[in-house]
Amino acid sequence: MTNPVSLSGVIGFPVVKKKVSNDWTVSYYEEFETLIFTEGVLNSDIQTLVDFCTTQNSTKGFRREVIIAGFPFLCAVRPEEKNLYIGTRRLSRELALLKLNDFAPALNDQDLDKQFFLLKEHIEKISTLSSSQFPSEIEWVSANQKLPSFLKKSEWVDVNEETQLILKQLVKRVGEYNSSIFEKVSDYGLTLVAQYDLIRVHLLKFLALLPSLDHDKSGSEVKRNLLESLRRLKHDSELLTKNNKRGPRSLPLYLSFSFSLAAFLSGFMPAKLLSSIVRQIVRAMAKRFIAGESISSSHKSLRSLRHSRREATLDQLGELVVSSKEADEYFEKVL
Repeated sequence: MTNPVSLSGVIGFPVVKKKVSNDWTVSYYEEFETLIFTEGVLNSDIQTLVDFCTTQNSTKGFRREVIIAGFPFLCAVRPEEKNLYIGTRRLSRELALLKLNDFAPALNDQDLDKQFFLLKEHIEKISTLSSSQFPSEIEWVSANQKLPSFLKKSEWVDVNEETQLILKQLVKRVGEYNSSIFEKVSDYGLTLVAQYDLIRVHLLKFLALLPSLDHDKSGSEVKRNLLESLRRLKHDSELLTKNNKRGPRSLPLYLSFSFSLAAFLSGFMPAKLLSSIVRQIVRAMAKRFIAGESISSSHKSLRSLRHSRREATLDQLGELVVSSKEADEYFEKVL
């Protein structure tokens, strides 16, 4: 005959208890009772799970983790039963015990066998809920903060109407803006850069190289690199047309002719004059996106933006920072 065995003494076997709180039945482990209930009142963090179902009239069960005094609990809410099941995080402890289910018959303890059955039922109630029914974080935050439901369009009718009105006014104002000739030309150029990889590769490489040629007072290096970029652009486009392979698009005839004409004229133009024209064009393009070469030189651009009543954000560029010392200098400039 075996000696009586304490349920709580068998490798930490959890004893399932049930208690009714506000018409809800709470199933939990005896050892955690003082954490889950304070003077007979359900913990407020767990109570929010019940309140969610009440305020949202939800009939769909869900799981959610609640941390009490640093200890994580996995709570399963079943509104259709008005039951709340509480286990440990990821049910890791409970699932480990289920794998050792052959120890109960060996102890020949009917009470333990009953508790084992209750534990198994408790785990199934938690684990069999479908995650597809769980409330989203938007729904959860909206309910707890008493916000209008983002997913119920009926609660946002007034906001939608106001949004449509603002949108119509915005579209009208944008349509009233008349772009300058330079803006139209530069917009067209940016569109070509976005559409054709060859232009983006060769001409943007040249533009990236241009600042490093400030020492070239004669303009010969600028001219040589520009002609090389135009030559390679034309060559690569012809190669794509000839091979007819999938990949970057070759340039259409009118663009190929335009770049050939640009290369022809650039070849006859004096290097210093060509260099000056290229730098002026690049500088004019850059002014659309860069307020100034320094903070102190950006006042004109900022004043223009203010007069146009447009909103703008300003970013301090730091692509050329390659050392800790330069990073510290940029940091001081920003401050």
